[in-house]
Amino acid sequence: MWRASELRRRLIPGTGTLLALVLAAGATQAAPLPDLTVAEARLDSDCRVVVTLANRGPGAVPATAWRGGAGRGVVLRVQVEGARRVDIPLARLDPGQRLRQAGSRVRATTEIRLASAAAVTLNVDATRRVREGNETNNRLTRRLNCTAAPGALREAPPPSTPSPPPRAGEDPPAEPPVEADDGGDPPSAGGDGSLLDAAVPEAPDLALPRADAGDDFEPGELLVISADMAAARALAEAAGELGLRVRRRRILKALGAVVTVFSVPASLGVGEAREALRQRLPAAMRDNVDANHRYRLQGDEAATTYPRRLIKWSTGPGCGRGLRLGMLDTGVDAGHPSLRDAAVTQRNFVTPGRPRAKKHHGTAVASLLVGGGKGRVAGLLPGAHLYAAEVFRRRDGEQVDTTAEWLLYALDWLAAQEVQVINISIGGTRNRPLEKALARLLARGISIAAAAGNGGEDAPPVYPAAQPGIVAVTAVDAAGRIWRRAPKGDYVDMAAPGVDVWAARPGGGYAFQSGTSFATPFVSAALALYHRRAGAGRAAVEALRREVRDLGPPGRDPRFGWGLL
Repeated sequence: MWRASELRRRLIPGTGTLLALVLAAGATQAAPLPDLTVAEARLDSDCRVVVTLANRGPGAVPATAWRGGAGRGVVLRVQVEGARRVDIPLARLDPGQRLRQAGSRVRATTEIRLASAAAVTLNVDATRRVREGNETNNRLTRRLNCTAAPGALREAPPPSTPSPPPRAGEDPPAEPPVEADDGGDPPSAGGDGSLLDAAVPEAPDLALPRADAGDDFEPGELLVISADMAAARALAEAAGELGLRVRRRRILKALGAVVTVFSVPASLGVGEAREALRQRLPAAMRDNVDANHRYRLQGDEAATTYPRRLIKWSTGPGCGRGLRLGMLDTGVDAGHPSLRDAAVTQRNFVTPGRPRAKKHHGTAVASLLVGGGKGRVAGLLPGAHLYAAEVFRRRDGEQVDTTAEWLLYALDWLAAQEVQVINISIGGTRNRPLEKALARLLARGISIAAAAGNGGEDAPPVYPAAQPGIVAVTAVDAAGRIWRRAPKGDYVDMAAPGVDVWAARPGGGYAFQSGTSFATPFVSAALALYHRRAGAGRAAVEALRREVRDLGPPGRDPRFGWGLL
């Protein structure tokens, strides 16, 4: 398209005629536009809808197409005959942003399943976020036929709109531990299906922990996730035959699941109850059952302000503006001088009536992430918004821990806030329901960094850091030497400063801290920046990995992982 840069009018002498002259000397050519289209739709072997999207060009799709979730960036609208429509963000279908390139294609498997034959209509950029050269070819309708056994599959639940978060610094009370069973709509999966449609990722070949190992789990409790309320009711009937009773039940709207905590009779025992209930369920559902495991913080207090110099990090006042970080930790002293001007939204997930842990650990981690203002700790991303989920209690005096149940509730909340990265400075036993929730978040393009553990080189792998897809972070000192209590294992991905790190303490104080807990925020902050530079999820992790400095033996090793951030 060409446009005139100047229009002049001139009176021709002696004629009285007004002559209009269009000067095209400064004419410019408009930028080429992209052309998004749905190239193909089919079903995979599990009757999930598989879509192929293409950019036929000649222009590039702008980066804003991958911004946020549904409502801000480009979405693929899926309408299944007889069901509600579902909007899936482009950021979830194409986390590597391959469609930015003209002539590119990307194939993505959604979590929308068919139970029989149905007409499926797919409309890319249904909300018109991108100007295209051809806006008439965005829609494709296909009749797809699932030949699986009747009733074996179900359609994805409808999308939900997350409620607005509380104001920065607020600490609202925990939600009720039991969700009303009103027989209404199934829980939402945030736009593209159920948590239970996501397979459990491969993990190291380790035996499940004994479910009668004392403090590793909540005594007398079994934790199970279900696809919806109807499945939860059916599960309760099967569990009741074993003498199990529903203690708590709650819908996770953003993750698309129902969590049920069963009370186990003392005569049965948690380990025996877990195996008995698993045997009553279909094979595909057995990984939804586990003990309600406990998790502990992965940090130590200690006694140099070297971290930024070691990893060559430079921070300006607005660094990180527009980024949304999530954190699972203790509460945060939002009134601390280093956090007073920070955007921190808190929510408590400890059951009312339980003593909440002191805010020391969470305040330290928060100050490393977003500290600034007049404080003496400059955060890595002071302009970012931090969503802090408080999940730790005090038990038996000074013992501090949390449960898989509370972690699931907190992850559901963070998913609804559309965070790009989640910082997890905790560790414990492998838990299958928790693993499924984390896998679902990874599939959505959310990066997760977790502390690799503080048990030393002979300790077993610590979860969730050992879960595939999660970046497991170990700690080094100012000289790049591994911390004395750091773990050793093939699951370790990356090293960061974590020995004698200067951080905030509740009440306005400061202290040196050591542990893989305090190395993890450095990796979380870097992943958030790489979301902006390289793309969401795995793309950010791979881009960050290419920038590490190798330590120890050449290549990846079990002490430093790929190397120093």
